[in-house]
Amino acid sequence: MSARHAVVQRLHSNQFAFVAETEDGKLLAWGCPHRGGDTSSTASALHGHVVQEVSSNASAFAARLEDGSVVTWGDPDFGGDSSSVRHRLTLVRKVYSSRRALAFAAVREDGSVVTWGRPDVGGNTADLQHKLTNIRTIEVYSFAWVALRGDGSVVTWGDQERGGDSSSVQEQLRDVEKVCANAYAMAAIRRDGSVVTWGSDARGGDSSHVQHQLTEVEEIYATSGAFAAARADGSLVTWGDAARGGDRLPARFRGCSRATVQLPASIFGFAIVLLFLLLAMGAMWAAIWMLAAAAAVAHQDVAPNTSARNTSTAANHSAATNHSATTNQSTVSSTAANHSAATNHSATANQSKVPSTATNHSAATNHSAATNHSATANQSKVPSAATNHSAATNQSTVSSTPANQSAATNHSATTNHSTLPKPSPASDQTPSSGHGSGTGNIHPVVIKGNMLYDSVTGKRFFAKGVAYNPRNGNYGQVLGAHKPECIPGRPKFPQLAYYADPAADDMEEQFKDYLPLIAGLGANVIRLYNIDPEKSHRKFMEQAASLGLYVMVPLTRGDWGFLPALPSPQCYFEDLPDYGHVGLNLLTSAKLIVDQFSQYENTFMFVVGNEIDHLDRQGYAAYPCVKALTRDMHRYQKAEGYRKVPLIYSNKDQGGQVRLDIAEYLTCELESPDDAVDAFGLNVYSWCDPEYVDGTGAANFQYSPYQDIVRHFASFSKPFLFTEFGCNIGSFKWECPDYRGGRTWPQVSVMLDKMSDFVSGAVAFEFSMENNEFGLVITPGFLKGQNDIKLTDSYFALKEQF
Repeated sequence: MSARHAVVQRLHSNQFAFVAETEDGKLLAWGCPHRGGDTSSTASALHGHVVQEVSSNASAFAARLEDGSVVTWGDPDFGGDSSSVRHRLTLVRKVYSSRRALAFAAVREDGSVVTWGRPDVGGNTADLQHKLTNIRTIEVYSFAWVALRGDGSVVTWGDQERGGDSSSVQEQLRDVEKVCANAYAMAAIRRDGSVVTWGSDARGGDSSHVQHQLTEVEEIYATSGAFAAARADGSLVTWGDAARGGDRLPARFRGCSRATVQLPASIFGFAIVLLFLLLAMGAMWAAIWMLAAAAAVAHQDVAPNTSARNTSTAANHSAATNHSATTNQSTVSSTAANHSAATNHSATANQSKVPSTATNHSAATNHSAATNHSATANQSKVPSAATNHSAATNQSTVSSTPANQSAATNHSATTNHSTLPKPSPASDQTPSSGHGSGTGNIHPVVIKGNMLYDSVTGKRFFAKGVAYNPRNGNYGQVLGAHKPECIPGRPKFPQLAYYADPAADDMEEQFKDYLPLIAGLGANVIRLYNIDPEKSHRKFMEQAASLGLYVMVPLTRGDWGFLPALPSPQCYFEDLPDYGHVGLNLLTSAKLIVDQFSQYENTFMFVVGNEIDHLDRQGYAAYPCVKALTRDMHRYQKAEGYRKVPLIYSNKDQGGQVRLDIAEYLTCELESPDDAVDAFGLNVYSWCDPEYVDGTGAANFQYSPYQDIVRHFASFSKPFLFTEFGCNIGSFKWECPDYRGGRTWPQVSVMLDKMSDFVSGAVAFEFSMENNEFGLVITPGFLKGQNDIKLTDSYFALKEQF
């Protein structure tokens, strides 16, 4: 985009696009087309008009024209579509929003207010219209709004937990002259200089401990979770989250009364103004401190959002587009299963995977939840690892429902298998392996009832999968005891970080030889764990399709765009230092992944989360956020007209009733069909003997650990898959140097026989030998002197079973 031939007077941006106002009152837009970078849909509405003002929120724009009308464009869910209120958008005086908000509010000449955008975070004020009169100004930081009326009273709406509900202080909210909002709370300055606060207690909503100091206050400034009040004598009072400046002068300021306080463009300019003000009041020490603080953080104020990842993408998301932001941020109620505990936001996390000694040997940790914001991490998977719960969130309206409710409570009328749609009589009811073994005849897989089917042939589809996440390590990184005769080699390919993307086009030299080996097993599905949506995956997807391989694609990531094990609603609304808003980042990343992979017919399923409850005892309380992400991605698929690729959640098998409770909670429809996952997966590592026998020594399935799975899921209403399986201890233990024997995969025949009435697939863990020693193949350089790919006994055993 170039404005070379136009004189730009003002430049505006949201999280994804730019808009320039030219001297002749026209608009030039560029960036992500669906989020404000394309104004073609508004061309007729703008024709012949002069733009007076442009406002933006996270992913939409609103332009006020000279006649007082308003034109909007961008993400329709977040205010880009104002058609429902267009008849009221006349004689508009000013349009309000912010770069973190998901709605707009317009104040008309008569003082009335019109709102639109995401309803539960400010876009719907139908019940407040009788109060929204004689409005002077409006403040918003993200999801809660406050309007100041001409009589000094205020009206609030939006997220109730963040200041949208002011009922507890309503009697005090009179004679208000100025209002201020941070991401979690509100503050109002009264005519007498006193201050009233409400919202999140920890983030500035509770100012009781500093109320005696909050007198003769002239201005209030906010960080995302704290406030600073400037008093008439030049002193400052701070409160709120200590990490955001609540226990000292905040490092980053935001003016809350722009009509009376004009902030200079830079933090240096701001500091200089304060310098003269404070010097004039005799507070030289404070002035010097502020100037030094400004110098220390000046580099952070160059960009409006330091959490932004402003990089170019293979999917035409230009470098000018800021990929750090938008999300579907509505209320996510907390679940009754909130085992709250201190969340560990440490910089490192141990994510190894070794078998435990318990009956359930799954030690798989959450491949999708972010655990490490540092440059390095312990990249293995250990069941008892203390992980970093720095967290992501996706914000939608998902009701609070205990994760451990009974089946009748969560799934009421939908658990009766007899009510499910029956397959077509022409359909082959025998589970098939789809199009594996290199046929290349790929058709989208669809869901009918609780089974998977080929959308073209009508035949039932059974997923025979392999987990693929090669790190290119060597024997020296193995977690168990090392044998002196096993000498680490030099891997052929560079070692990858745990959250690196092994399926991007720049990994072709590696995967071009690996994919045929997976197809050679008789597999038809590959499960991925890490996707960077800013890279192209065309080569991987096309080669996989040519080999008859479908791909399970994760929507959550480990380093950016992750889903945390934080209690709801934190798992959607948390702002993390040096990362930003977890919900905005999560949905931004997930949408980019859906954008890219929806075009491929061999995209099998999107994984909305993996083993989130395994990260922490608070993980159970994050399940509403899994439903939130599910709902928002279902709606995004429909809004963009994409093929409905099924959404699946993959959970660690914990045994007992809890496995079914979680499954039924995630697959039930709470507020709409959109918040229910389309399929449910279990990661199961409990089959650790060749066969389970009765007291006489005869093989007997009822003594196997899978018997309870049959009991729980035989009448399950959605497709059920083993999204990871393959115990490597007990009878299946193997060791270097030869890695002889190992897993013989007897459970595969059971899945295809006794469990075929409800099981729709199984994914063997995992393709490459890593530090947990689950690998089917030993990659070049894992051991000294091993220069080629080595296929293990376990590889050939799985091939025989598949």
